Order: sequence, then structure tokens, then C-alpha cells
Amino acid sequence: MIPDWLKFKKYPHIGKPLTKKKDKGWVIKYVTNPDKIANHKFTPLLHKKIYQRKYRPSKDAPKNKFKKRQRSVQKPKERPIFYASHLDSIIYSFYSHNLTEAYENYLENEVYGISAVAYRKIPIVKGKKGNKSNIEFAYETFKFIEENKHRNLSIIVADVTSFFDNLDHRILLHKQWKRVLKLNSLPEDHYNVYKSLISKGYVNELELFKKFQNRLIVERGVDNDDKTTKLRHKKVKHIWNLKRERVVAYCSKKDFFKEATNLIRVEKNCSHQHKRCRKNCDMKGIPQGTPMSATLANIYMLDFDRLIFEDTQQKSAYYQRYSDDLIIVCDQKDEDYFNNLIRLSIENLTKLDIQPEKTNMGA
Repeated sequence: MIPDWLKFKKYPHIGKPLTKKKDKGWVIKYVTNPDKIANHKFTPLLHKKIYQRKYRPSKDAPKNKFKKRQRSVQKPKERPIFYASHLDSIIYSFYSHNLTEAYENYLENEVYGISAVAYRKIPIVKGKKGNKSNIEFAYETFKFIEENKHRNLSIIVADVTSFFDNLDHRILLHKQWKRVLKLNSLPEDHYNVYKSLISKGYVNELELFKKFQNRLIVERGVDNDDKTTKLRHKKVKHIWNLKRERVVAYCSKKDFFKEATNLIRVEKNCSHQHKRCRKNCDMKGIPQGTPMSATLANIYMLDFDRLIFEDTQQKSAYYQRYSDDLIIVCDQKDEDYFNNLIRLSIENLTKLDIQPEKTNMGA
């Protein structure tokens, strides 16, 4: 039986891909051995940017027959993504699995645990199969509004500024990571995983492609054998042809560390326009895109979730957080109170900021 955390991916990276048939046995033994991981040399992450197109109605746009304003294409949102080599990805997946279990066990008897809903398997009915989706989470919010429609309610939605980029390493390591594991210090294997994430050593995908494009590793069939494939080197003209050419790796690990270490980039001190930084603070953040990123984000927000949930309960309000997006439904008279609470709490407890332009309030 294959454990949930063991996932073999096929995207091209540094090093030949792993396969379930050939590599499952040794990979499980290696990844679950703390001594091996404590001394594991992580491969640099691959970095690329993805762009999400936005369609938003303008204030002055004409309305259609359904009385909704016509939408227009807005400036696409740029999102930097970092993804790990095949073995490193499985290591991150295993440690994410363990941290998720520790996080869920930590929250098991904490009532505020229901407020954080992103990246979790929360059963629809406790003790039965089937987990909640975004539809169920949204329904819970609308249900609260419907059940309290006799009150003059206000809805506050807010977004954290550059969430993953600005996580404070001291809070992540010295407080929350140890906290969910119920340890005073991190084991050496956990600490090595932590160091690999905060160093954020990466290689730009396009630069790596250009370096090895004349000898990329591709998968090809074997003559007269439909079930067998082999790997060979091939020149690929454009990076957008990787899938069509069945490229499985840019290069071997040996070739990379022999010829291309000059491509490794390491993020310097915080360069984000975080009001507390102004380019003078230590390096912050974790890469977005690894199997551990989502788990660490939830762990990081434990104190914030507790405080906001307890305050909303005292004032018969509602709180839910999905990663860096949060919503509060409260009485109109408490609108300013909660708006100030989330702004001050996010600064004091997490050293982050709420984006003013993405904070909306309305009845």
C-alpha cells in the first residue's frame, strides 16, 4: 500500500525522475530515516512565474440585462512559484504529512480550530467519510448570515500582504513549529528541512533550460516494445515544447553541480515593501509551491486564529480564515472594533500586514 504522502511527479527538474515501479522501496526507506534527512543535501528549487488573468467590473461599466456590470480584463496577477526536485518534493510531502497530523492533534480539543479551513481535511460529518470543500465552507458563512438576518450585520473581508513572502522565521521555527510537535527544540532532520526552506536557494527555470537545451533528458519508446521506455538526450528549441517533447529532466544532478552552480540564486535580505521592513530587516518568508508551504502557513497563524475566534465568540460574531484571506461577520456597531482588531493582531502576533486596498466592509 502506498502512503498518501508518497507522490511521484513527472515535471522536469534537476535530476532524473523517480518512478513508483523502480524507486518506491528505497525512497520510502530514505525519506522516513531521520538520520538520512538530517544530512540530506537539498537541490535548489526551480522558479517560475505564473500569471492569473482577472476579470473585474469597472464602476462606470454599463449593466447587462441581469443588472450586473460588464467585466473587463484587468492587470494579471503575478505569482512566483517554486517547486522542488522529485526526491526533495517527497521529503517535503512526508514532513508536511507529519506536521499536519501534529497540527490536527494540537487543535483536536481547541474550539478555535474550526476557523482555519484552508489545506485541511475536515470531515462533513465527524466519524464518516467525506471532507468539506470550499462549497461547504462558504455555506457555513451564508448559514450564519441567514440565521442572524434579524440583526444589523456587517461583513469584513481582508487579505494579508504578501503572506508567504513575509513569514517571520523566528515565529515559524522558535514558536509554532516546535509548539505543534510539543518539543523544546527541533530534531536535526526537521531543522535541516526548515533550513532548506528559509534559504530559498533557487534556479530560474528559463536560465536552466537555456543552459541544457541542447541535451535535455527526454523519454522515448523502445522499438518493438510498447511497455518499455528509455531516456536519452535531445535538443529542444523552445521551452514551451517541453511537454510535447516528453522532457523529464533538464539535466542530471551530477551535471548540474558540475556545470551550473553559478545559476543558483539566493534571496537576499527582505526586499518587500513591508512597512516594518523598509529593506532593513532580515530575510523573511518561505517559498510558495512546495508541499510544506500550506501546512506551515496554518501553523504560523495559530495565535492569530485563537485571538480572533475568541473575540468573535464573545460578541456573537463569525470568523473564518482561508490561508491569507479572512472574513468576519459581526454586528454593525462592532465593525470598527473588529477592523482594528485584525489589523493590530496581524501586526503584533504574526509581524504581517493587512492589505488596506483589499479590506472591504459592508452591511
